[in-house]
Amino acid sequence: RHEHILPPSASNLMVTAMQVELTPFEKLETDIYLKFLLGIQDKNIGIDEKMLDAIHDRANGCPLFIEYIVSWALDKNMIEYADADRKMNFKQLNDDSDDAVAVIPRELSNTVLA
Repeated sequence: RHEHILPPSASNLMVTAMQVELTPFEKLETDIYLKFLLGIQDKNIGIDEKMLDAIHDRANGCPLFIEYIVSWALDKNMIEYADADRKMNFKQLNDDSDDAVAVIPRELSNTVLA
């Protein structure tokens, strides 16, 4: 067998590339990221604690999964602004008091595919 020979461009990339390691967000970092994703970071609007807990727990603090969950919830029109609390929260889904937290898919693959 012949040994693989790297082209000069790939060899150079190995020397000059920067490696970035993402670690799971803490809950405070998830809160900050949610405000950014929802476009409220400069508006003195908070994130409901129940919504923060649900998203942080389901995403295991992973920023990419947090973004997937928020996009999924926004596509389903499940996030709203509560003027009385000045917070973003999950909507009640119907008169039977279905909890929006309960309908967020537990498995991330289901969230991505939903």
